[in-house]
Amino acid sequence: MNFKFPLWNPYWGTGHEAVIWSTVPLDPYTFFELIIGPQYRYFYLIQCMALVLAGYYIFRKMKLDSWAATTCSLLFFLSPLITYWYFEFINTNTFIAHMFTFLFIIKWLETGKWRYVLLIGWSFFLGMFGTKLEFWFFEFIFFTLLLITAFFVIKPKRPSMIIFAWLSILVAILAQSWQINLLLNALSNSGRMLVPHSLANLFSFELYKNLFLSLSDSELIPLTLICVFAFIGLYNRSRYRWDFIFLGLIVLFLFKSWEFTFLPLFLRSPVFFGALLAFLLSIRKTSQKHLLSAWIIFMLGAYYWYKPLVNFDELYLLRTAPFLFKLVWGFFVWLGCLEAHSNKIVRWAYLSIFIVFLLETQGQIILTHLFGLVWIPGRDNYLIDFSFVLMAAFGVMRNFRFKSVILKLAPFIIVFSAYNNLYYTLPRQSVPGYANPLLRSGLNYDPFKEVPDLKTIIEKFSYIPYRRALDPDIEKQLPQNQGTFLLEKTDNVTFYGSMKPSRYTELVNFYNYGITPEDKISGYPSVYSEKTISRLPKLKTKGFTNNIIYYFTVWTIPPLDSDLLKLLGVDYIVTRDNNLLLSSAQKLGLKNITKYGDFNVAELSETLPRSFLVSNVTGDNFDDFKNNMRPSIKLENQHLSRASNTYLVKPAHILKYEPEYVEISVESSRGGYLVLTDIFHPYWSAFVDGKLTEIVPAFYAFRAIKVPDGIHKVEFLCRVPHFAVASFTSITLVIIFLIATLYLWNKEYNFNVRQAQKK
Repeated sequence: MNFKFPLWNPYWGTGHEAVIWSTVPLDPYTFFELIIGPQYRYFYLIQCMALVLAGYYIFRKMKLDSWAATTCSLLFFLSPLITYWYFEFINTNTFIAHMFTFLFIIKWLETGKWRYVLLIGWSFFLGMFGTKLEFWFFEFIFFTLLLITAFFVIKPKRPSMIIFAWLSILVAILAQSWQINLLLNALSNSGRMLVPHSLANLFSFELYKNLFLSLSDSELIPLTLICVFAFIGLYNRSRYRWDFIFLGLIVLFLFKSWEFTFLPLFLRSPVFFGALLAFLLSIRKTSQKHLLSAWIIFMLGAYYWYKPLVNFDELYLLRTAPFLFKLVWGFFVWLGCLEAHSNKIVRWAYLSIFIVFLLETQGQIILTHLFGLVWIPGRDNYLIDFSFVLMAAFGVMRNFRFKSVILKLAPFIIVFSAYNNLYYTLPRQSVPGYANPLLRSGLNYDPFKEVPDLKTIIEKFSYIPYRRALDPDIEKQLPQNQGTFLLEKTDNVTFYGSMKPSRYTELVNFYNYGITPEDKISGYPSVYSEKTISRLPKLKTKGFTNNIIYYFTVWTIPPLDSDLLKLLGVDYIVTRDNNLLLSSAQKLGLKNITKYGDFNVAELSETLPRSFLVSNVTGDNFDDFKNNMRPSIKLENQHLSRASNTYLVKPAHILKYEPEYVEISVESSRGGYLVLTDIFHPYWSAFVDGKLTEIVPAFYAFRAIKVPDGIHKVEFLCRVPHFAVASFTSITLVIIFLIATLYLWNKEYNFNVRQAQKK
């Protein structure tokens, strides 16, 4: 409210959670957070209502009656990945934007009304707030490919209509230049782009060989070929229809489809039983050819639910979905498959599912070879969920036996199935590999907001922003402790985030694994199979497995090493583990071990201040001062001799500590190097008594500047590169787009009024 809200600073000290998961700092709730604070229980309610009502509106616009629209809206909201990511506050507006973008593309291609082109851009633009760079990137590729398929399936009146839809999305992305600039700057300084890549690989035989070989890594390709050939054979009116069926049989033989591993699970599943029930209720009013084609097409849905996924987190969520929900899902999606032979939108939705599956592996190979980019595909499969529900929506419109009764019961069955056994109500059940929102269950407080006992601890220690506590069990408890640390404006040292600064990661990995920055070890996301990884550019691993490399790329949890904790300036250790502090007390020199509710807390007897002056840096040890990750450091009053291998330090006084500004007072009779144990990073500038001075790395990870003798005021200022230019670009494009929208909307409205008057 004092206009000191930091628009961007993921480098607030060593490991501040200013930006978790590289999320954009402004989201749809920012305004409410500033006015009423982080009242997340109300935000959850807003998200729930927004998702359900947006879905209802979309399906009503697709000519469903109110009860059918309610059913489909609930079917989407309670889809496993939608429900899971709904709790993370980083995807809800993306889900909604995706639905509206899909709708407006359909309306634009069907009607040719210009307002829908503009609405495509606005929905994409608004969906980019509060979410992640990788989601934008994936959605852009997805809609680019989706519009290509629309040209062949929906067949717009003019080919230029596809180009205008592309341009609308592109303008929306450019209008977010300020956010893109922030995240790209973070990405370039995060150490995550160590994949050997080059645009020259576009002409590399290796790239195309890997693309071809990867087709056999999944059961998706043979399954798709069999279904496509069989479907064409069924509906082809020429004499070649039997040739297509024969091709399907050849593929069946070549790929040995009887070994499909998802089929045994599918045939025992509620998804299959729901589809079977839909089949039985439709059999009297549907031709045998259409019934057979529906089962052929439905195999992609079966594959989605029961394929042997590499992404075990996604597989877990699909398997824990309630029995009745799967039953209803299978019922309506199968009915939607009946519409594929006659409905363009159903065929288009079906193709969109295949696009996502194909991008998971094929797209990853292309991106890493050409650009060194990676994303986590399991988090983007909400695109599949909406496409399946879109198919179900057209299935709901079909006539089948007992339709009125089933449609009246369906919403109640869906909600009832979720009442006691949905994913997020399971008691503290962990999802493998994810920071699990299920951990909130059974608690009498909102862990995203604050943990009462932890808040009490921080208040007792009178924390100020630059003091530190270490929470070593942050991996298991995330996000339960995060909200408290943020709201109390203190650091918990552990830095979780895809875009965290590389020097901090390298420092922690040096203490954890003995890995030096020169090793340049990197890996791929753990959701990719060994076969997929084998198709990607080779990386330096130094004998570590890809899963371990990915783990310590994402989780940079400092070990309980006294040298590192001292260097990081850790004052206290806070943990739920009842044995950890007692077993480490002697090794770490812990004192005042106390228990507060669920937490155990201890004070470190020896640590360094957040800022200090090193008085004995010379030309002989300057390189060591910059690069030594395990230095010997003593306070001057603790060490009388001036040993050459020990750095003598004197505390400096921090006058002001803000996210993007730090002010320090330092006094010395002989000068030296002032060290601030915040990350050395190119965003920061330093001033001594108002004069710009060079920042050099200290002990590899931190910032240092040279100061002369006497009393001086030192200032550190964060300046994001290109921020002003990017912000100007965004504001200009938003204004232009808004004016164009109002002009065209008013023009179409006046035209409609004149037409009505003529009639």
